[in-house]
Amino acid sequence: MLPKGDLLREKGVFGFFTSTKLAVFLCMILAAESIVGSLLYRGDTAFDDGSGFNVFSSFVFLLPASLLTVNIILCAAKRVIRGSVRGRIPLVLAHAFLVAAVAGMMVDGGLGDIYTGYFPFRHPSSAVYDWREGQDIDLPFTMEVSSYTVTRYPFLLKVGVKKKPGGEKVGLFVVKEGETVEVRATGLVLRDVTFDAVEKRMRFSAFFKGRFLGSFEAGSEGSPPLEDLYTVFPVAFRDFGVKDTVAGLRIVEGGNTREYDVSPNHPAVYRGMNITLIESKTDRHKNLLVGFQITRTPGETLFWAGAIGFFTFVFIHFIIKISTNKLS
Repeated sequence: MLPKGDLLREKGVFGFFTSTKLAVFLCMILAAESIVGSLLYRGDTAFDDGSGFNVFSSFVFLLPASLLTVNIILCAAKRVIRGSVRGRIPLVLAHAFLVAAVAGMMVDGGLGDIYTGYFPFRHPSSAVYDWREGQDIDLPFTMEVSSYTVTRYPFLLKVGVKKKPGGEKVGLFVVKEGETVEVRATGLVLRDVTFDAVEKRMRFSAFFKGRFLGSFEAGSEGSPPLEDLYTVFPVAFRDFGVKDTVAGLRIVEGGNTREYDVSPNHPAVYRGMNITLIESKTDRHKNLLVGFQITRTPGETLFWAGAIGFFTFVFIHFIIKISTNKLS
């Protein structure tokens, strides 16, 4: 029990800021705001609408984060001044790392940047939308999309074969793009099968009893007669979607040029900013526009160091408690 009038009395301003109830309340507020902020944030999709509210850089987030930081620091200071640190060094260090994690979040909220913009294919531009300022700005450098490649997973095709002249069905065969189909009991083999999902046409090389017949394509009407006996046609297909998208990005600033290959999972890093490929679309003139998100997170390293340190020393603290049979 502390002497009456002591600096560390449990009541008053100091007691309020070292209250466990305050810490729990602030954590609940920050958790709720984080959920709301994630739902409101549309920086990666709403290129044409700048009405999104960034919770993480607002006063309603930074104030409770600041109060939580003060709470953690004062709680640790109270233990030090009381002399109750002995045997609790891992817990004190966990407090310190938690302060670092919260500080990293505050740095990102206060000093971080996020921009989004569409860049015309092979046309340099510096125009982006600044989500912090809520307005269009020009970057101090230009970005140009020099190449754009979309790689899809192979289509899975169902291929039909008919025998002429009566159109007798030979069978249905399932094949993945690039694979080979051997049409049973006919001597007919289809190789290097590909499919155009837009035109709904398949292309292939045909062999009959080992002899190359040529390269053909077929739509719903069927292929030209193969060896004057068989017609091949696509029946159905399954699209497994896009495997990867890569944009060749050229950044020019002050006469200096940097080249990057950017994909959704492999952003370019330039001047401390992460440049991430988001999506692409075409304008009314069918010109390709490639969307990028550009972010600067100066508190990221501090946050992750603090988070990892916090969980590490909390774990060490409980291991020590268990080993000494003092775990309550």
